[in-house]
Amino acid sequence: MSGFKNLSIAKKLAVAFAVVIALAALLGGYSIMQLRDRNVQITDINRNWVPSVRHLLGMRAELGEYRTFEISQLQFQGDAAQLENYRSRMEESKGKMDAALEAYTKLISGDEERKRFNVVAGNLKAYFTAHDKMMAAVAANDFTEAARVSADESRPLRRKLFESLTALTEYNAKGLDRMVASSEAAYRSTVLKISLGIAALVLLGAGLGFVLARLISRPLQRATGVAQGIAAGRIDDRIVIDSEDEAGQVLRCMGQREL
Repeated sequence: MSGFKNLSIAKKLAVAFAVVIALAALLGGYSIMQLRDRNVQITDINRNWVPSVRHLLGMRAELGEYRTFEISQLQFQGDAAQLENYRSRMEESKGKMDAALEAYTKLISGDEERKRFNVVAGNLKAYFTAHDKMMAAVAANDFTEAARVSADESRPLRRKLFESLTALTEYNAKGLDRMVASSEAAYRSTVLKISLGIAALVLLGAGLGFVLARLISRPLQRATGVAQGIAAGRIDDRIVIDSEDEAGQVLRCMGQREL
């Protein structure tokens, strides 16, 4: 502390300013790092979890449409135009499911999710195998066999597929909820830490200002008192010199003049 007191006033101000700037830079760097981490979380949510849930929900919706078309066509035996219409609509619906499935596959991010997805893929394959069998019966105009396959094979396989797809959707929805909750908690923690850092920086700045004011003003006040004493003819007043800055040097010159 005595070394700091002996610095010139300009150097004292420079040191105090440098300390405040350095701490502000540290706080700014920490804030940037925290913002980067929050951005990583938000990016993961937007590019992984949200699209995953969206693709799976789309597959579930298309699966319902697909099964509806599959059953409805059985009412139009002998109506080639209607059968072709339903076949075309099923192909379109399957194309949408395939696109959603391909997009989702690229977003799988863990072994547990991969395991659940493999169950869905296996059930999907079994369901489409039964569907192809039913469509072969329709093409052969054997609607009795097509109805049997629909009731005995396609329906339970579709139910099993829907259940596994729902489980996978819920798994991703829970993962999304966890990521959102984690991101919100991290955001609140970051705001608190940055707020505390700003408060500490303000207090430090105020403390440095107070210390500088005392270090600069007290010697000047003593120099003013000595000058006033000399002007009043009191040349034997004791002069206390406790610093080597400009104010201390002024007091030292006054002491030498007194001698």
